[in-house]
Amino acid sequence: MKSMIKGMIVFFSILLLSLVALMTYALVRGSSELPLIGGRRLINTQIAEMEDISDISIKNYSSDIFFKRSDSNDIVIKEYISNRSAQASFVTMNQEGSSLNIYADKKSFNSWSIFGSSHRYFEVYLPESYQGAMRVDTSSGDVYAEADLEFTDCSVNSASGYLKFEKLSAENISIKTSSGDINGKELNGKKKLSAKSGDIDIDSSIGDAEISTSSGDVKLDEAKGNMDISTSSGNLRVDRLTGSARARSASGDIQLNFTELTGDLVFETSSGYVSCKLPKDTGFKFWASTSSGDIKTDFDDSLSFNKKGSQAEGMIGDPVHFVEVKTASGDIKFSRR
Repeated sequence: MKSMIKGMIVFFSILLLSLVALMTYALVRGSSELPLIGGRRLINTQIAEMEDISDISIKNYSSDIFFKRSDSNDIVIKEYISNRSAQASFVTMNQEGSSLNIYADKKSFNSWSIFGSSHRYFEVYLPESYQGAMRVDTSSGDVYAEADLEFTDCSVNSASGYLKFEKLSAENISIKTSSGDINGKELNGKKKLSAKSGDIDIDSSIGDAEISTSSGDVKLDEAKGNMDISTSSGNLRVDRLTGSARARSASGDIQLNFTELTGDLVFETSSGYVSCKLPKDTGFKFWASTSSGDIKTDFDDSLSFNKKGSQAEGMIGDPVHFVEVKTASGDIKFSRR
């Protein structure tokens, strides 16, 4: 009997933990693809004719937002709830001249009860012909751009939401979040990305970029343009970089791998190491200094070191560009491949 009781306790404990984990994940991510308990229900559809609209502004409290492509030439909003939530519409639209304003009110909260989820979100369907401006301001909702989007200017500001983009192109891109991550497959255009306590992970970045985090990591798999990247306590890594870079970190490591260096290169870190790989035929003037780290390169023969070995400088090949590296307590490693 005791063994049976223990077994039942273990079974129901595991079941309860599994339900809590599923509810927590769905609440945090809020994806329309999640198998939410009770399913999802479309409660309202709104349509705005795209004629004369050149600017879209979305102000959102806590609902998740999904951007998709429209099959028509209209801008369509679809509102969803899950399970036994109230069916009142929570999104309003109004047009003022050439501007379309979309509001999701404070009632669009996410909560859980014994009866299931009361999660709410809405989808924004944009026709391919719309390439005007887009501005999104959200407090705690996530933003998912599940389609290839192109705007003249794009601005996304979030207090604590997760921001994910498939392909986003604009002359100017500004994406900021305080405590959420920024994730993108392809971002094209001049951009400014900022995450205070979240990570920034981009597969492909084309265009000059200013990227900063406070305690999150920065990772770019491929980048073209002039990079200005800074982080306080996160690591920084950029692969297949064509361009120039200025990289700064207080206590994180910096690693850059260049396909082509087209401008000057500046590194600065307090307690992290610096690692950089350059194309074999790259010519540059090199200067490096470290307080308590080591300087290691595969072109030491072209450098002059001080007695302590903590400072090095020299001309490498035809010095078209300038490379400057400074660390307080981290190692410096450079190579040409």
